[in-house]
Amino acid sequence: LIVRSVHKFDASDVRESYKSAVKVTDRVSLCGATIRGNLDFRGCHFTRAGIDRDDSPSLFADGMSVGGNVLLSDGFTAAAEVRLNGSAIKRNLDCSGAQLKNVEGYSLSAAGAAVSGSIFLCSTHAARGNAESDNVGFQSDGTLRLAGATVTGEVKCDDGKFFARAFAAAGWRITDAPAE
Repeated sequence: LIVRSVHKFDASDVRESYKSAVKVTDRVSLCGATIRGNLDFRGCHFTRAGIDRDDSPSLFADGMSVGGNVLLSDGFTAAAEVRLNGSAIKRNLDCSGAQLKNVEGYSLSAAGAAVSGSIFLCSTHAARGNAESDNVGFQSDGTLRLAGATVTGEVKCDDGKFFARAFAAAGWRITDAPAE
């Protein structure tokens, strides 16, 4: 299932590729769906414009089965929860370079999910180690939930940024000094 913007390598003029972002203004529901290949939302912008409730997710895919990768990367943004609870992903969950925002709740929830590959919560593969890249890396503004998830590979969070109001309210602080 491919719903994505033109990737910069797909366009003959790189400047044109950034004008082609797919904007999703309502919730996408894939609960219980079976996708034999990849689920590809690379570069899509999920807004809250058509979402009528504050607790309604941008991407609602509980119990989904994906035979390949779930690609929420390369500039993917979501202004409400991305919910993949109980999903089975046979390859990777790639959120590299994504910006997820749900300050009052979960930005990404994959509770009980089974990922047979790795989870990427970092910069895009092309931007890693490239100082000239305009990629801002992965950022989560909200609580990231992986409770009960099974990941066969790695969970890569190199240079990812994570902000959660729940921890700030509890008095947690990030310091440069290691705890003793």
